[in-house]
Amino acid sequence: MHIKSNFLKIKQFFQTDDRRIYLEFAIVSLFIFWPLLIRGGYVFAIDMVFVPQIRFPREIDPYTILHFFMWLVNWVIPSTIVQKIMLCLVPFLSGVGMYRLIPTESRWPRYFAAFFYIFNPFTYSRFLYGHLLILLSYALIPFAVRAIIDFFSAPTRRSALRVVGWLVLITLIDFRTIFFVLLFFAVYWLCTEITLLMRDGRSACRRDSQFVRLILWSVVVAVVFVLLNSFWLIPAFFGQNSLVSWVKTQISDQNFDVFTTVSDANVGVYWNTAAMYGFWGDRERQYVVQKEVIPYWFWVFLALFALVLWGLVSTLFLRRRWKLYPNDQPATGPPLLLTLTIVALFSWVFVVGFASPYTRIVVSWLYSHILYLRGYREPQKFIALIVLAYAYLGALGFNNIIVLLKQSAFIKKNKQVYPSIVFLIVILPLLYSPALFSAFGNQLYLSWYPAGWYEVNNILNDDPDDFRTLFLPWHQYLEFAFSGKIIANPAEDFFDQPVIAGDNIEIGQIYSQSTRPESRVIEENIVLRQDKSERLIETLNQLNFKYVILATGGTFWAYDSLDTTAGLAEVYRSPDIVLYRNITWRPAAIH
Repeated sequence: MHIKSNFLKIKQFFQTDDRRIYLEFAIVSLFIFWPLLIRGGYVFAIDMVFVPQIRFPREIDPYTILHFFMWLVNWVIPSTIVQKIMLCLVPFLSGVGMYRLIPTESRWPRYFAAFFYIFNPFTYSRFLYGHLLILLSYALIPFAVRAIIDFFSAPTRRSALRVVGWLVLITLIDFRTIFFVLLFFAVYWLCTEITLLMRDGRSACRRDSQFVRLILWSVVVAVVFVLLNSFWLIPAFFGQNSLVSWVKTQISDQNFDVFTTVSDANVGVYWNTAAMYGFWGDRERQYVVQKEVIPYWFWVFLALFALVLWGLVSTLFLRRRWKLYPNDQPATGPPLLLTLTIVALFSWVFVVGFASPYTRIVVSWLYSHILYLRGYREPQKFIALIVLAYAYLGALGFNNIIVLLKQSAFIKKNKQVYPSIVFLIVILPLLYSPALFSAFGNQLYLSWYPAGWYEVNNILNDDPDDFRTLFLPWHQYLEFAFSGKIIANPAEDFFDQPVIAGDNIEIGQIYSQSTRPESRVIEENIVLRQDKSERLIETLNQLNFKYVILATGGTFWAYDSLDTTAGLAEVYRSPDIVLYRNITWRPAAIH
């Protein structure tokens, strides 16, 4: 009876649509990631590398609080579980947030928008490249947009705090994504005022006091937002933040050329980016590019794009004639529709970027005059805003079609046609990006770190001296046998003792963007030398390296001379990793 009673309570909780969607999108998440949830192991993607022990934050930056929270959670939950929870949260939050953002009475346009926001080329490529934090912050954008719409409708303390809360949360997860939300906020403000001027011939300030309240509470939002982020904004302002320093000193025009948006041989760069493709990582061939195995992809996109245009045009110009929405509904009003259109067009221009001589002029000027934008060396992140606009406007277009269908005499006589049309439109996003299911066609899979890595970690932990360890091969990205693909080097986070590993990006013509002095010394004296043992011991002692780790991966064969280098003694060897001790090391060598 107790079990039955609990089951009935759970069933009753999910009776309403607003609650049932939590269960529904949890199931969608399970369908996407179920092969990764049925057994243990880590999911390795290019930029997504979890280690057994999540480290305490090493410096103050926008990610400090998130890393601190993950460090705390890792004391209770294994990092493998933490990773899988974070993965599953992306489609879950994306679906719930977008479903709740859409203002239609019918739930089918809401499902369409939610599916569109989950299943699209942007999320596909970013998952496979391992941009987990970008995707998590992307999943929260619909929540922030809804809070902003409510704030403009009724600027109060409560609505202002909701906006601040979402802005801060998105910033702490991935500070690059916050620009998207702030851009939306600014454009929405301008479109609201311009629309009122065109409609009433007078400013909102003279119309009533709401505009004054909007200004006052917007100032409060800005002040509170800055205060809550002051722990990293103040060091950044004074040049004491490594991220800001890196953007100022390392981002050049060469970066923009290396990370140029990908064109398409058949449809060109303009349509390719409009279709939400163009991510530079697609040309790295580290995963299957979805459209290359879906021959009908462009036709499905054209159908989706037509639905988006229909949603914009019909809602703007035909809403009164067809009584589509209440005239005073902000969520379908001209200011919001124009905001989504402007934001999407700006994003499209920015995404095309250096791939076109026309947009290159605009984007180059923006990079030159706005330091923050230089951090978007690969502008394809702005596709997130295009997806947002498509999902929202497409849902309105879908809803307007439903209104017409219900008024159609043909549909009233042939009732079976209606559900067929609705079903077809709902699944359009799934037809466009079907490869997300089953862990992206099993392109994401589970693996463990080799036992040898743990053994080397134990040996280093047993040494009471104050030392550092050099990890070779010297690459920021390399392929290990256990990962089965190229991934970011996990050594510095995996081992408990201080380890220096390669931070040379090696993409295109860019060998390194490191600002670390030790890296330059290691590369000049060891890595880039033909005879790597010539100045090896001297450099090890100079930088306080008592141990050298050589893992099988990358160009490990280039370091065969370590076995015969005088001054190095082998301590441990396994098929996956070798540990050498610098027998000339002395504590006095510490600098």
